[in-house]
Amino acid sequence: MVPFLTKPIDRLIINLAAARLTKEPNFPAHAEEAEALLESKEFFGSEVVDVPDLRFTSPEEFEFDSSFESPWSSNNTVRGKLFSAGAGWRSKPSVILIHGYNADPAYRGVMRKWAERLVWRGVNGVLMELPFHLGRRPRGRDDVRDFLSCDLLAISQATHQSLLDLRALIAWLKANGAPKVGLWGNSLGGWLEGLLVCHSDAVDCAAFLTPVSRMDRALVEIDFAALVRRAVEENDFDVSRLNLEIYEPRLPADQLLLVVGRDDQFVPLESMQHLSEIWGGVETAVLPHGHISILMSEAAADLTANWFWDRM
Repeated sequence: MVPFLTKPIDRLIINLAAARLTKEPNFPAHAEEAEALLESKEFFGSEVVDVPDLRFTSPEEFEFDSSFESPWSSNNTVRGKLFSAGAGWRSKPSVILIHGYNADPAYRGVMRKWAERLVWRGVNGVLMELPFHLGRRPRGRDDVRDFLSCDLLAISQATHQSLLDLRALIAWLKANGAPKVGLWGNSLGGWLEGLLVCHSDAVDCAAFLTPVSRMDRALVEIDFAALVRRAVEENDFDVSRLNLEIYEPRLPADQLLLVVGRDDQFVPLESMQHLSEIWGGVETAVLPHGHISILMSEAAADLTANWFWDRM
């Protein structure tokens, strides 16, 4: 696609998200509690993970109880979909697909097609709903309803819970016979994936589609982060400790892939190139897309699915 199409699409989505978040209640920041959680040894999760009691509620839908109990009951049941690669799927490799921020339509549509591409290659595709998204979103008028809000503790808890839920799902897949488990995350999901591969040995390979690598930069440059930015500035809260570039992946560079958009208005291309260098020369595919249009790119989906196939 060409820039005069891709850039306006990105800007439109940014503006719509910003307008939506201005309607959120003005929650207290709870900065001290957020600081304590971020500084705790268990924030990124433990290597010893209990295998969850995963329950199938339909042939492809599953759920399990999160090991972290947030104040909102709807947020504490992890839901997802498993697209199996045929008979004997338990003994086949799996890839967990991690959606982006408020990307409910992508979860229901585009990511299903990604999973189907994996299935065609003999790999199970597994989708998981992140905290404060889809069926996990609290519905009360006075509830925190969004992964991003001015409640810094809620954001920290959502990040912590996401990492624990992903670790639990990986543990279940491996306990049930998966020889390898990979991660394929987009945007916010790519950021969470990055935190996980830098703090866990459980993952075998990971592909990132336009991940948010610099959380401190995103809060300054993206309009819909205004609520979070205000809370961060008023409380002198250090978010740079959540930047991917300050951590080292536990996977070798040839088991990592970055797929990025040349015209991305959410995550600048230079930040992706810098992350690749910091992480030891990670393979980086630059496509003529923005942050949103690359989601629909068949070239990006096929490139990534083939990359997983070669490594699993």
